[in-house]
Amino acid sequence: MEKHVINFIDRYLLYLKDPQIEKTSNKLDNYYGNTDPEIIKKRYKTRNGILSYLYYQMVDWTDKKEKDNLSL
Repeated sequence: MEKHVINFIDRYLLYLKDPQIEKTSNKLDNYYGNTDPEIIKKRYKTRNGILSYLYYQMVDWTDKKEKDNLSL
């Protein structure tokens, strides 16, 4: 593995020289990397952080759906 990284290090860091090359090939990762503030991105890096974030997203979504159903 180490030998592979050393052999291709120039290729891995090419995005630093050319602004047209994205930092990551993962579009979702690139989207969140460019749009979310650093404090939010830190939440994604731990298991507890992402689960907590997703839980509150679910609670917010559920609350909105319940309000929509009440207004009908």
